[in-house]
Amino acid sequence: GSSIKDIDDVEKQRNNLIENNNKAKAVKLLINAYNDKYLAHEVRMASLEALAESKDKLVLEAINKSVRTAELLDLEIMIKSVELLIKYDNQESIEALVTGLKKSESKIMDLREIIINAIGEIGSDDHIITLLDLYEISRINHQKNSELLALTLGEMGDERAIPILME
Repeated sequence: GSSIKDIDDVEKQRNNLIENNNKAKAVKLLINAYNDKYLAHEVRMASLEALAESKDKLVLEAINKSVRTAELLDLEIMIKSVELLIKYDNQESIEALVTGLKKSESKIMDLREIIINAIGEIGSDDHIITLLDLYEISRINHQKNSELLALTLGEMGDERAIPILME
């Protein structure tokens, strides 16, 4: 076929890569699958793993692009889901939202740690400046997050928040 739909298709293209059988087409199909938001997660991961075995220049470009644009984090679906929960106006959703906030924070911290370590490993002098810029961005984001929490707590008008807001 002309596109990858499942693990079997990924395996066929992986074999084409290994056997140098129409390699350019196999690389193109696997890159398209890796970038396809509508494909199952496991198919996209398998495509990426198959591509990892190829030292093709196009593969490096495709992976650089998706890391650079951070498009692999499906934030659109997450945002849409949260917006739908607001419409339902259900108290039980608060627990899901709080858990989601904690999990997303933790996943983003894991991702940042991996990226920063990678910059450190590949790094050079100009990457020190990059890391210093990241440090400043991180500090500003933390400050924005604290302000957002303080404002939201203040608007709730619950006296349990007062000691924290005083700080």
